Amino acid sequence: MTTCLVTATIPRTIDLFLGPHMQRLCELGLKVHVASSERSVVADELNLPFHTVKFSRSPFNLLAHFRAWRDYRRTIDELTSSGETVLLHLHTPIAAALARLALRRSHPAKVLYMAHGFHFLPGERNLYYWIERLMARFTDLYVLINDADVISARELGQNNPERWVKIPGVGLQRVKSDRLTAGKPASATAPRRKKVLVVGILEKRKHPELAIQAAALLPDDVDMIFCGDGPMEAELGQLAKSLGRELQVKFEGWTEDVGPYFEQADCLLFLSEREGLPMTVAEAMASGLSVVAFDIRGVRDLLHGLNGWHIPEARTAEAVAIAVRAALDTPIDKEAYRYKASQFSLEASLAAHDAAVQRLLQNQPA
Repeated sequence: MTTCLVTATIPRTIDLFLGPHMQRLCELGLKVHVASSERSVVADELNLPFHTVKFSRSPFNLLAHFRAWRDYRRTIDELTSSGETVLLHLHTPIAAALARLALRRSHPAKVLYMAHGFHFLPGERNLYYWIERLMARFTDLYVLINDADVISARELGQNNPERWVKIPGVGLQRVKSDRLTAGKPASATAPRRKKVLVVGILEKRKHPELAIQAAALLPDDVDMIFCGDGPMEAELGQLAKSLGRELQVKFEGWTEDVGPYFEQADCLLFLSEREGLPMTVAEAMASGLSVVAFDIRGVRDLLHGLNGWHIPEARTAEAVAIAVRAALDTPIDKEAYRYKASQFSLEASLAAHDAAVQRLLQNQPA
């Protein structure tokens, strides 16, 4: 019997993406435990043992990192005290680094790090690159979700294909292509307003302010709908008002099921500057929506071969508005979008993930 310790810096990662994968790990016969800075809703729903480790998201909070390292080492000591092998199933860079540092030579353990997009790009040499470069020697298997990260893994010295595997993301979990359009039908006499959908946390790296600035350059019959909350929400409301777009820009807040919004929208606007493999984009594709996005890692994997509307290097409100207008005015091959999205289904992700875990455990000593 192997104990699997699923670890992430914050529970949001676990709750949004890893529930089906943890359930499958249980079905594979592993005793699954969870460790994060706060309790995980999904871990409680699956009745999994939980270990609170106060990871910090800041790479510079050294005191918090020391305490998290100490508590995580105690957790591994406890789980391996009977001599059982522990599979560290790691997510998010800070928790993954501290978890690997916490390993003792005496621990019977295997280490799998699922990178939801490295915090560095191919050729980039930032702090996260050098940390991962050091941690690579303590990693038995990298699970990667986009082509750029495969290049980055090789730059980390992982040239042996036995040391990494690429899977189709965490899996598209919510959209059903046969979902009925939600909401009240539009009046037969009222002209239909076009809807641009923005989904995600309202924070700087998602550039929601750029979306609102672009909204001010779009025709008056175009609404921009935000599904998400975050620290910039009040600021964005003021920005929309100052630009005279408070009636066209709508904030729906955090929405558990965004499927109906996808069904009613005309395109998705996705302005994140760095992602792994964004399931928001895959979900839009599964609904037959065109996508306007920066040409970044992950988005490139999803939209390759399709007529998505990549915004050029000039990341300005004008460039965003031009791309949105083109997307609203140009029909897309909806079936091609849906077919491409199906390649990133939950079933495909789980099958590839199962194979990766089984491959790693089969190589462990008896």
